[in-house]
Amino acid sequence: MVFRKKKKKKKSQFNPAFLAQIQPQGGYVNQDFHVRLGDGRTSCVTIYGYPVDPDYYWLTPIMSMDDTIVLVDLANEDKEESRELISRSLDEQGSRNAYAKKAIDAMDAQDSEETLRATYKKLKNGEVNKLVVIRIYVHAYTQEALEEKENQVLKQLNAYEFQGTVHINEQLKDIKTMLLPYKEQQKLINARKGRPIPTDIMGASFPFHFKSLKDPFGSFWGYSSTNGVILLDTFHNDGGLRISYDGVLVGRKGSGKSTAIKKLLDDRILRGDVARGFDVTGEFKDIILSRGGKIIALDGTGGIINPLQAYATIINDDTGEIDEVASYEQHKNKVANFLRYYSRELDAFDISEFNEIHHAVYVERGLYSDDKVIATSQFAANEYPIFSDILEKIRQKLYISYPENQNVRPTLSDAIAKRLDRLEAILRDLVGVYGSLFNGHSNIENFDNEQLVCFYVGALTSKADNVMAAQLFNVMNLLWDDMVRHGKPFLKAWNRGEIEWEDIIFYLLYLDESHKIINTTFKEAVEFFLDFVRQDRKYFGGLWLASQGIHDYYKGNHNDDVSEKITELLRQTTYQFIMNQQSSNLDAIRTVFGEALTETEIQSIPKLNKGEAILCTTSDTFMMNIELSEEEDRIFAGGR
Repeated sequence: MVFRKKKKKKKSQFNPAFLAQIQPQGGYVNQDFHVRLGDGRTSCVTIYGYPVDPDYYWLTPIMSMDDTIVLVDLANEDKEESRELISRSLDEQGSRNAYAKKAIDAMDAQDSEETLRATYKKLKNGEVNKLVVIRIYVHAYTQEALEEKENQVLKQLNAYEFQGTVHINEQLKDIKTMLLPYKEQQKLINARKGRPIPTDIMGASFPFHFKSLKDPFGSFWGYSSTNGVILLDTFHNDGGLRISYDGVLVGRKGSGKSTAIKKLLDDRILRGDVARGFDVTGEFKDIILSRGGKIIALDGTGGIINPLQAYATIINDDTGEIDEVASYEQHKNKVANFLRYYSRELDAFDISEFNEIHHAVYVERGLYSDDKVIATSQFAANEYPIFSDILEKIRQKLYISYPENQNVRPTLSDAIAKRLDRLEAILRDLVGVYGSLFNGHSNIENFDNEQLVCFYVGALTSKADNVMAAQLFNVMNLLWDDMVRHGKPFLKAWNRGEIEWEDIIFYLLYLDESHKIINTTFKEAVEFFLDFVRQDRKYFGGLWLASQGIHDYYKGNHNDDVSEKITELLRQTTYQFIMNQQSSNLDAIRTVFGEALTETEIQSIPKLNKGEAILCTTSDTFMMNIELSEEEDRIFAGGR
């Protein structure tokens, strides 16, 4: 008789070293709402409600929640069981439809019937429903922090029409399900049967959809929150939603705002584009010098910009030539606004009186004619009047014989005499106290052939706000002329089909601490910049505004006409980089960018870490992290 050898039973392998590594360090205690571990607390949020009409990639917002572990259990539903459930549901909906007392209830029942019939047809064609259970695990060091994370998860779920809950007295079992397949989970006392979901709907949930931005000529900026690459070209034109090149960037101290501006600036310079900008603190000095740029001080030591010099600011759309008459009219408005910056005491009648004198001086000097077109913007700098010339003209009109006889001319009405007296006092102060800034022919360092120019504003900050604002406004008019002269030949070549898009040299203008000139106090500046962003795309220019907080532009006022124009200006921008902001700024962000952001994205703004940002374009929104190369990290040093 042959006896088979008895098979030796394999002893269960036990590896205490391995268990020591994977077990909860310090042990665990099961509590009502969570499991307390030696290194903190953990809990499980189970999804029990799903959207009625889910979109594509509907699992993505769940799978991409920060600081969570998401477990999706899938199993096939028995076909016979599926048919039986659908049959009962059809009977129920048919009964609801037949006995509905309200038309809307009958419509709901009919819609449900149509959905069930479509599902049944899919089952007949071989599809199988999937049983789905989704659990979200959160961990924190304290109970308060854990509850806060649970609340965040539940709010995000609600925002996407899911419903979730934390099962009381079942947390340990829910956590153990991480190690069990679906069939084994069904043997537990608290077994949760999966939600039946059609295969096509489940397939459309694909959670590993890496949201990315890949402009054809984009530069690497970082990664989205789903690890998709961000290749951004701020001068990309898709012929649809992204057809202009302006942007706004807000971020509190330490959020990485300065880094983002420097990255934008460096990107355009390395492409060969032209860049101009303002530096308030001196933090751009290293990058400007490292890229061979020029720094010009605006305190008068870098030269004078004559506010009374006319520039070419308007181009005829049909001919591509300078519209001298329109440019001169805009010049007069510019000078009037400059005076409003310098003195808020001037009213509309004072400005009208000044414009009349200013125009008369231009005509006397042959710079403008009411009878024929003169190239007003093309004269040499020393041929234009300066403020002391206007002051002299005012005195001639006001006094009998200045300086010998300073009695007011008796032929003047009291109203005109008062206006001239106010203008004389203001210009006397401007010429005497701030003559080194404003009273002189333009002799600022020539930068026509410079690729990169930065205007240093730091020394101006010690002067009165009105002086600083007037000088910034003065320079902006100079840069408008600079942009028009730069963009004019490219505009002509593009319209004639003589140049490819990638060969155009674009014009970037960035304004750091832009709230110092764009705010509710200076209506004229807001209107100026509104006009600027409406026109700059014609000359392949882009304006970027930066500030620490969105509320800085409003100074607590959101209701008046100027505030509405500021909101319009910010909304006109194609790109918005929103970095960390205080919670007190969220209402302002809702007001300005509410249409581009979801409530979940708005609520995440105060929690953004350094370098993290929400990038809104007119076509999409991205949660992203701005990345730096080693070279960028070196040359961007300071103010990061």
